[in-house]
Amino acid sequence: MEDNPVTPTCTLKQTDAKISGSCQFDADHVSDVTGEVKGKEATWKLTLEYQGTDYTLTFDGTLDSDTSIKGTIAVYPSDSAGDFTAKKQ
Repeated sequence: MEDNPVTPTCTLKQTDAKISGSCQFDADHVSDVTGEVKGKEATWKLTLEYQGTDYTLTFDGTLDSDTSIKGTIAVYPSDSAGDFTAKKQ
């Protein structure tokens, strides 16, 4: 985000309209994911502890192909934001 790009590996599962799973940022940082899907729109959140502060990352994206979601990411409490692309492997 902004000057601190992140490249987590996420394992997401959709059951009906719910998203669950986890994202691994490095060997020490794995976060549970919760979210939902509405049509081609997907939103999911996770909490990540970094240097003693808990950050909530909210991903809002749109399915732009069968294997890709593009959208925005917001980080609270830092009020940072950025764009993301998620690709199915």
